[in-house]
Amino acid sequence: MNLPSRNDVPPLGRPSGPVLPHMPYGTNWVCRDCQPPAAWPCPDARARLLKEYEKDRIGMHLYLAAAMVRACQDMPTMPAGLLLGRFIGWAR
Repeated sequence: MNLPSRNDVPPLGRPSGPVLPHMPYGTNWVCRDCQPPAAWPCPDARARLLKEYEKDRIGMHLYLAAAMVRACQDMPTMPAGLLLGRFIGWAR
């Protein structure tokens, strides 16, 4: 399955519309808003996700897992264990 690039594409399962702050950008999955660029999900994105999914932690984990799958496709040389920690490990 061929997935679109993260550049200017609404992330997984999100309706199109205004771009939310601290979203991933590019195939190396950096935060669109952090300066200097930070790996996504950055601390601000993590805080927003925890608030947004406050009553649906399973949904948040599924969203993050789907994002991790896309990141694995975009960064095939990145060890999967590092991506697991980056995308899901913090959300326990």
